[in-house]
Amino acid sequence: MLYLTAAFSRCLPLGGVLWLVLALVWGLPGEADAQLPSVLEVRVTTSAPDGSEPRPLSGVWVEALGSDLGGVTDGEGRVRIRGLPPGLHTLRASHIGFADARVEVELRNGLTTSASLTLAAEPVRLPGIEVVEESRRGPLGGVRLDPAQAPPAARTVADLVESVPGVTVIRRGGPGAPATVSIRGSAADQVLVLVDGIPVNDALTGAADLSVLELSDLTDVVVIPGAASARYGSGALAGVILVETGRPETRGTLAFESRMGAFGELGASLSGGIALSSQGRWRLEGQARAEEARGDFPHPVPAFRGGGEARRVNSGVRTLRSQAALVRHGEGARARMRVHAEKLERGSPGTVAQPSRTGVREEDRLGANASLEWGTAAAGRRLLLATTSHSAEHRDPSPPFGPAYHSSTQVTDLDFRMEGWHEVGAVAMQAGGVARSRGIRSTALDRDAIRRVRELGGWVEGSWNVGDASGRTSRLPLLLRSTATLRVDLHDLVDDPVASPALGLEAIRGDARLGLRWAHGFSPPSPADLFFQEGVLVRPNPDLAPERVRGEWTVEAAWGGTVGPLRHRLEASVFRADVDGMILWFPDHRFIWSPLNRDVARRGGAASAEIRWPDVGLSVAGSVDRTQVTYAGSTLSGQVAYRPEWRGSVTARKDAGWAELHGTLHSHGARRTVPGSDLNRLDPFTTLDLGVSIPFDLGVRWSGRAEVAVRNALDVSAAFLADYPLPGRWWTLSVRLDRDR
Repeated sequence: MLYLTAAFSRCLPLGGVLWLVLALVWGLPGEADAQLPSVLEVRVTTSAPDGSEPRPLSGVWVEALGSDLGGVTDGEGRVRIRGLPPGLHTLRASHIGFADARVEVELRNGLTTSASLTLAAEPVRLPGIEVVEESRRGPLGGVRLDPAQAPPAARTVADLVESVPGVTVIRRGGPGAPATVSIRGSAADQVLVLVDGIPVNDALTGAADLSVLELSDLTDVVVIPGAASARYGSGALAGVILVETGRPETRGTLAFESRMGAFGELGASLSGGIALSSQGRWRLEGQARAEEARGDFPHPVPAFRGGGEARRVNSGVRTLRSQAALVRHGEGARARMRVHAEKLERGSPGTVAQPSRTGVREEDRLGANASLEWGTAAAGRRLLLATTSHSAEHRDPSPPFGPAYHSSTQVTDLDFRMEGWHEVGAVAMQAGGVARSRGIRSTALDRDAIRRVRELGGWVEGSWNVGDASGRTSRLPLLLRSTATLRVDLHDLVDDPVASPALGLEAIRGDARLGLRWAHGFSPPSPADLFFQEGVLVRPNPDLAPERVRGEWTVEAAWGGTVGPLRHRLEASVFRADVDGMILWFPDHRFIWSPLNRDVARRGGAASAEIRWPDVGLSVAGSVDRTQVTYAGSTLSGQVAYRPEWRGSVTARKDAGWAELHGTLHSHGARRTVPGSDLNRLDPFTTLDLGVSIPFDLGVRWSGRAEVAVRNALDVSAAFLADYPLPGRWWTLSVRLDRDR
């Protein structure tokens, strides 16, 4: 704490004021020592059709009988009712398509009381009445994705997020190959990826490899497009991907999964959990996974490389992953301690022009984190401490060009994060602080490279709600939500303190929403850009400035409803987010490549639609987005290299009772491979993924699911990056067995 305070004093008066606000919010009294009016917190759920844990229900009207007080539940099924006098009260929850539910609660003066209700679906369906499910919109305009609902062809976070509007996944091969992400035409190092609140972006390049994040390990994935540095700090210039690990409570206590597929793909995993106390407050969870794939596949050689056919070799992968977590749920508190380890070995096949049969990259990760959260939804605190060790070796005894090499990198991270929130009436305050220290030792960096990178940040956010989205409890027939955020960061790779503000305004009426957001963002240069060990035709640039977005504008609109038996949801957004000093690599007149700061204009928009027909178990969703990323200077013009201007996807899902059928069409537009020129343009391509998921029951508390998936079913020959071809059609088969409680 003293370390953070001293750091903020360097950037007074702005940092001092921010730290003062942070300290005040952190020190606000909890409900045990504050004289607050009585508050009633209600959570409403509905029973799941498969008999699993109840799920939250949004849009439910909850009222205290005999009074005029009530409210509508949010996306988590929660609502707060204030101003009720002490004593016994009867609550009633109502929602179209569900039977009313009542419960009696006793309120005590100055205290917060919690209550829960479960609604049952009405056995008789009335004509013209539909129950509108909650949107998949997440926090800050993000998109929330459920890994448990992913199609059979999706196995990693890279597979899951590529249907989100504005998100482009850049792959470098087949199963297990590296996959990075671009949001709104960004570079991979401009997207911050947080796993349990801890950044996993590479220490040297700043990019995050999403292919190593298996969906079976995860409970929640949220994609937040747009500049998010005001809340999440450096590296979030174009967006954030939030990933949460842990076993969903609806799963069994023991699960086994095996997988096989094309290109020699094999895999198996074992996971489980056990309660360590009779009340179930202590729980131990664990998982182990092993996978391998040969990865070789035939591919066409681009015309500008001579044409013809070739085979991609030395692209195999082997991984071993394990994790264990100790979780405690208590009265108003939750603690979690997790340890994880990973061993990864990949072939380094090189480029199409210079393929390598002997290149190898090996990585080892070992980490531990502990989190503690206490309080309520109205006031609480959260602490997180994590440490990670990451070592990598890249070697090739017989490369196709130049002498043999053997580079090694060792990175040690230490992260501390804290957050507090307090809500009084229609005003909510949040604040937090971050301290991070990263030690780097790498033969890939020159002798003058920085060996330790430290980052300090503090932020404060306030929001104010006026009105009511249902129009029942306020004269204003809609909910207006305004948000203001300010963050200050100190970073060893940036000379001066960086202030990142953001403002937001939303108008919500029922299932319709209109939002406006203005934000700043920044991303420091990576150590590889600054201090890369100079090699053949490559030279670093120690004079690079950080990348900055100075005022990103985003307008979003969404609307849902029903038409006969169909439920629909439409969403659209437009943005403008010019980047000052985007770091791009260019060759000089001697064809020596080096990174430079270039101003870039970014603007675009996205539209998506989803239609569901619950009676027949059919849903269809589609999206299209256009992102123009153009050079702003006079020297170069046109779209930045490797940024497709157009992208789209269509996904269909059919529940046939005995099985679920999935199909996803991904389309990428043309890309340029040379800055400022149409030379060697990569043509657009479209791929189709198909899958079927078949559940079955083995009795004696065992159930299972078999899945068959076909990737690139149309067998399209394509490459997202020149010299890194994608495989043609390939398949996987997996079987999962679960033992219920």
